[in-house]
Amino acid sequence: NRAAVILAHGIAGNRLAHLDMGVALAQNGYGVLLLDLRAHGESQGETACFGGEDILGAVEYLQARHEIDPQRIGVLGIK
Repeated sequence: NRAAVILAHGIAGNRLAHLDMGVALAQNGYGVLLLDLRAHGESQGETACFGGEDILGAVEYLQARHEIDPQRIGVLGIK
């Protein structure tokens, strides 16, 4: 459906925390981007932040993808 959802984890989490939700969204036609915010999971960095810059980078990445409608990108942050 050319829509995509960015799933963001909470403090001390990582992208795998929302793998089941990502699979369910993908099975229902959504593009899904699971990411490790900086200093979490496999991301580099030593200082955790609120994730704003990381989320904006993820949005920019998806906006550049031809299969994604740049007006149909959502972000879901889950603890």
